[in-house]
Amino acid sequence: MLVISQCRDAVDGGRTEENMLSDPCFFSAKDYQQSFPDDLRDTILDHLAHKIQRRPADLTAHIQRLKIYHQYDDREGQYGALLDLFIALGEKGKPLRLRMLRGILRCLTESQLNLFKVGMKKSIFSTDMTPLTRYSRLSGAVSGSVQVAGLLTATTQAPETSLIDEARDLLNGGQIEVAQALLENALLEIPAQEALSLELLMIYRHTKNRDAFRTFHEAMVNRPLAAQEKWDQQAVDFGL
Repeated sequence: MLVISQCRDAVDGGRTEENMLSDPCFFSAKDYQQSFPDDLRDTILDHLAHKIQRRPADLTAHIQRLKIYHQYDDREGQYGALLDLFIALGEKGKPLRLRMLRGILRCLTESQLNLFKVGMKKSIFSTDMTPLTRYSRLSGAVSGSVQVAGLLTATTQAPETSLIDEARDLLNGGQIEVAQALLENALLEIPAQEALSLELLMIYRHTKNRDAFRTFHEAMVNRPLAAQEKWDQQAVDFGL
Protein backbone atom coordinates (compact mmCIF):
# COMPACT_ATOMS: atom_id res chain seq x y z
CA MET A 1 0.00 0.00 0.00
CA LEU A 2 1.13 3.51 -0.68
CA VAL A 3 2.93 5.24 2.12
CA ILE A 4 3.30 8.96 2.37
CA SER A 5 5.39 9.57 5.43
CA GLN A 6 4.75 13.28 5.79
CA CYS A 7 1.04 12.58 6.21
CA ARG A 8 1.38 9.69 8.63
CA ASP A 9 0.39 11.49 11.80
CA ALA A 10 -1.49 14.37 10.30
CA VAL A 11 -5.13 15.23 10.70
CA ASP A 12 -6.08 18.37 8.80
CA GLY A 13 -9.54 19.66 8.08
CA GLY A 14 -11.12 16.27 8.70
CA ARG A 15 -8.52 14.37 6.70
CA THR A 16 -7.24 11.29 8.48
CA GLU A 17 -4.19 9.25 7.63
CA GLU A 18 -6.35 6.62 5.94
CA ASN A 19 -8.10 8.91 3.46
CA MET A 20 -4.96 11.00 2.81
CA LEU A 21 -3.11 7.87 1.72
CA SER A 22 -5.72 7.38 -1.01
CA ASP A 23 -5.73 11.01 -2.16
CA PRO A 24 -3.57 11.47 -5.30
CA CYS A 25 -2.90 15.08 -4.29
CA PHE A 26 -0.48 13.72 -1.70
CA PHE A 27 1.30 11.20 -3.92
CA SER A 28 5.02 11.60 -4.53
CA ALA A 29 7.02 10.59 -7.61
CA LYS A 30 8.11 7.49 -5.72
CA ASP A 31 4.49 6.49 -5.09
CA TYR A 32 3.81 6.54 -8.83
CA GLN A 33 6.54 3.94 -9.36
CA GLN A 34 4.39 1.37 -7.52
CA SER A 35 1.40 -0.64 -8.67
CA PHE A 36 -1.91 0.81 -7.55
CA PRO A 37 -4.88 -1.03 -6.04
CA ASP A 38 -7.72 -1.41 -8.56
CA ASP A 39 -10.07 0.70 -6.47
CA LEU A 40 -7.75 3.71 -6.76
CA ARG A 41 -7.22 3.52 -10.50
CA ASP A 42 -10.02 5.81 -11.69
CA THR A 43 -9.38 8.36 -8.95
CA ILE A 44 -5.70 8.60 -9.83
CA LEU A 45 -6.33 8.80 -13.58
CA ASP A 46 -8.93 11.54 -13.10
CA HIS A 47 -6.46 13.46 -10.95
CA LEU A 48 -3.72 13.20 -13.59
CA ALA A 49 -6.12 14.13 -16.39
CA HIS A 50 -7.13 17.30 -14.54
CA LYS A 51 -3.45 18.15 -13.95
CA ILE A 52 -2.83 17.85 -17.68
CA GLN A 53 -5.79 20.06 -18.50
CA ARG A 54 -4.55 22.74 -16.09
CA ARG A 55 -0.89 22.41 -17.06
CA PRO A 56 -0.43 20.71 -20.44
CA ALA A 57 3.36 21.04 -20.11
CA ASP A 58 3.45 18.81 -17.00
CA LEU A 59 5.38 15.96 -18.62
CA THR A 60 5.58 14.03 -15.36
CA ALA A 61 1.78 13.78 -15.24
CA HIS A 62 1.66 12.67 -18.90
CA ILE A 63 4.18 9.87 -18.31
CA GLN A 64 2.53 8.76 -15.07
CA ARG A 65 -0.82 8.58 -16.85
CA LEU A 66 0.62 6.56 -19.72
CA LYS A 67 2.28 4.16 -17.28
CA ILE A 68 -0.97 3.43 -15.45
CA TYR A 69 -2.92 2.79 -18.67
CA HIS A 70 -0.07 0.51 -19.78
CA GLN A 71 -0.12 -1.32 -16.45
CA TYR A 72 -3.80 -2.15 -16.97
CA ASP A 73 -3.33 -2.89 -20.70
CA ASP A 74 -5.93 -0.23 -21.52
CA ARG A 75 -5.31 0.29 -25.24
CA GLU A 76 -7.65 3.22 -25.79
CA GLY A 77 -6.35 4.87 -22.64
CA GLN A 78 -2.78 4.55 -23.88
CA TYR A 79 -3.72 6.06 -27.23
CA GLY A 80 -5.53 9.01 -25.63
CA ALA A 81 -2.71 9.66 -23.16
CA LEU A 82 -0.06 9.52 -25.89
CA LEU A 83 -2.11 11.84 -28.07
CA ASP A 84 -2.19 14.36 -25.24
CA LEU A 85 1.59 14.07 -24.82
CA PHE A 86 2.16 14.72 -28.54
CA ILE A 87 -0.16 17.73 -28.47
CA ALA A 88 1.50 19.14 -25.35
CA LEU A 89 5.04 18.78 -26.73
CA GLY A 90 4.41 20.04 -30.24
CA GLU A 91 7.74 19.94 -32.07
CA LYS A 92 9.72 19.56 -28.83
CA GLY A 93 10.83 16.43 -27.00
CA LYS A 94 11.22 14.28 -30.11
CA PRO A 95 13.25 11.56 -28.31
CA LEU A 96 10.61 11.34 -25.58
CA ARG A 97 7.75 11.17 -28.10
CA LEU A 98 9.54 8.42 -30.02
CA ARG A 99 10.27 6.38 -26.90
CA MET A 100 6.70 6.58 -25.64
CA LEU A 101 5.35 5.67 -29.10
CA ARG A 102 7.58 2.63 -29.34
CA GLY A 103 6.43 1.52 -25.91
CA ILE A 104 2.78 1.14 -27.00
CA LEU A 105 3.07 0.24 -30.71
CA ARG A 106 1.27 -3.08 -30.29
CA CYS A 107 -1.71 -1.34 -28.68
CA LEU A 108 -2.46 1.02 -31.57
CA THR A 109 -4.81 0.61 -34.49
CA GLU A 110 -3.53 1.35 -37.98
CA SER A 111 -5.16 4.78 -38.08
CA GLN A 112 -3.80 5.67 -34.63
CA LEU A 113 -0.29 4.55 -35.58
CA ASN A 114 -0.43 6.53 -38.81
CA LEU A 115 -1.36 9.64 -36.84
CA PHE A 116 1.69 9.32 -34.58
CA LYS A 117 4.02 8.55 -37.48
CA VAL A 118 2.98 11.85 -39.01
CA GLY A 119 3.27 13.43 -35.57
CA MET A 120 6.94 12.42 -35.41
CA LYS A 121 7.58 14.58 -38.49
CA LYS A 122 5.45 17.57 -37.52
CA SER A 123 3.35 18.76 -34.61
CA ILE A 124 -0.07 17.40 -33.73
CA PHE A 125 -2.43 20.23 -32.83
CA SER A 126 -5.54 20.04 -30.67
CA THR A 127 -7.62 21.04 -33.70
CA ASP A 128 -6.22 18.33 -36.01
CA MET A 129 -8.42 15.55 -37.33
CA THR A 130 -7.61 12.47 -35.24
CA PRO A 131 -9.09 9.03 -34.54
CA LEU A 132 -11.70 9.82 -31.89
CA THR A 133 -11.10 8.94 -28.24
CA ARG A 134 -12.82 9.88 -25.00
CA TYR A 135 -9.51 9.55 -23.15
CA SER A 136 -7.84 12.62 -24.64
CA ARG A 137 -8.15 15.83 -22.62
CA LEU A 138 -6.26 18.15 -24.98
CA SER A 139 -7.55 17.24 -28.43
CA GLY A 140 -10.50 19.02 -29.96
CA ALA A 141 -12.21 15.67 -30.57
CA VAL A 142 -12.17 16.17 -34.35
CA SER A 143 -12.65 12.72 -35.83
CA GLY A 144 -12.03 11.41 -39.33
CA SER A 145 -9.58 9.46 -41.44
CA VAL A 146 -5.89 10.22 -41.58
CA GLN A 147 -4.40 9.80 -45.06
CA VAL A 148 -0.65 9.33 -45.06
CA ALA A 149 1.77 8.70 -47.91
CA GLY A 150 5.36 7.62 -47.61
CA LEU A 151 5.28 7.17 -43.84
CA LEU A 152 8.32 6.29 -41.77
CA THR A 153 8.42 2.80 -40.33
CA ALA A 154 8.84 2.76 -36.58
CA THR A 155 11.60 0.17 -36.60
CA THR A 156 13.82 0.98 -39.56
CA GLN A 157 13.49 4.56 -40.74
CA ALA A 158 12.64 6.43 -37.57
CA PRO A 159 15.67 8.22 -36.10
CA GLU A 160 17.47 6.15 -33.50
CA THR A 161 17.91 7.58 -30.06
CA SER A 162 19.31 6.29 -26.81
CA LEU A 163 17.86 6.71 -23.39
CA ILE A 164 20.76 8.90 -22.34
CA ASP A 165 20.12 11.22 -25.31
CA GLU A 166 16.48 11.35 -24.32
CA ALA A 167 17.37 12.22 -20.74
CA ARG A 168 19.69 15.00 -21.89
CA ASP A 169 17.01 16.35 -24.20
CA LEU A 170 14.67 16.57 -21.21
CA LEU A 171 17.36 18.21 -19.09
CA ASN A 172 17.98 20.80 -21.79
CA GLY A 173 14.26 21.50 -21.78
CA GLY A 174 14.24 22.02 -18.02
CA GLN A 175 12.37 18.75 -17.30
CA ILE A 176 14.84 17.58 -14.64
CA GLU A 177 12.41 15.42 -12.65
CA VAL A 178 11.20 13.63 -15.77
CA ALA A 179 14.78 12.91 -16.89
CA GLN A 180 15.60 11.66 -13.41
CA ALA A 181 12.56 9.36 -13.36
CA LEU A 182 13.40 7.90 -16.77
CA LEU A 183 16.94 7.04 -15.68
CA GLU A 184 15.80 5.66 -12.33
CA ASN A 185 13.27 3.35 -13.99
CA ALA A 186 15.85 2.13 -16.53
CA LEU A 187 18.41 1.35 -13.83
CA LEU A 188 15.86 -0.40 -11.65
CA GLU A 189 15.31 -2.78 -14.57
CA ILE A 190 18.95 -3.12 -15.70
CA PRO A 191 21.29 -1.69 -13.03
CA ALA A 192 24.53 -2.53 -14.86
CA GLN A 193 24.26 0.31 -17.39
CA GLU A 194 27.25 2.47 -16.54
CA ALA A 195 26.47 5.45 -18.78
CA LEU A 196 22.96 5.75 -17.35
CA SER A 197 24.25 5.26 -13.81
CA LEU A 198 26.74 8.10 -14.16
CA GLU A 199 24.16 10.35 -15.84
CA LEU A 200 21.69 9.85 -12.99
CA LEU A 201 24.43 10.40 -10.42
CA MET A 202 25.30 13.67 -12.17
CA ILE A 203 21.69 14.83 -11.86
CA TYR A 204 21.61 14.10 -8.11
CA ARG A 205 24.95 15.84 -7.64
CA HIS A 206 24.15 19.01 -9.56
CA THR A 207 20.65 19.38 -8.14
CA LYS A 208 21.94 18.55 -4.65
CA ASN A 209 18.91 16.26 -4.33
CA ARG A 210 20.08 14.42 -1.23
CA ASP A 211 16.73 12.82 -0.40
CA ALA A 212 16.13 11.43 -3.89
CA PHE A 213 19.71 10.14 -3.99
CA ARG A 214 19.30 8.38 -0.66
CA THR A 215 16.01 6.76 -1.68
CA PHE A 216 17.44 5.39 -4.91
CA HIS A 217 20.78 4.41 -3.39
CA GLU A 218 19.03 2.42 -0.68
CA ALA A 219 16.77 0.75 -3.26
CA MET A 220 19.87 -0.51 -5.08
CA VAL A 221 21.51 -2.12 -2.05
CA ASN A 222 22.71 -5.62 -2.94
CA ARG A 223 22.05 -4.98 -6.62
CA PRO A 224 24.86 -4.71 -9.23
CA LEU A 225 24.63 -0.94 -9.80
CA ALA A 226 27.23 0.22 -12.29
CA ALA A 227 29.88 2.67 -11.00
CA GLN A 228 29.04 1.62 -7.45
CA GLU A 229 32.19 3.18 -6.00
CA LYS A 230 31.19 6.60 -7.32
CA TRP A 231 27.76 6.22 -5.74
CA ASP A 232 29.32 5.25 -2.44
CA GLN A 233 31.57 8.31 -2.59
CA GLN A 234 28.60 10.54 -3.33
CA ALA A 235 26.84 9.11 -0.31
CA VAL A 236 29.83 10.18 1.78
CA ASP A 237 29.77 13.63 0.18
CA PHE A 238 26.08 13.95 1.02
CA GLY A 239 26.85 12.94 4.60
CA LEU A 240 24.83 9.74 4.44
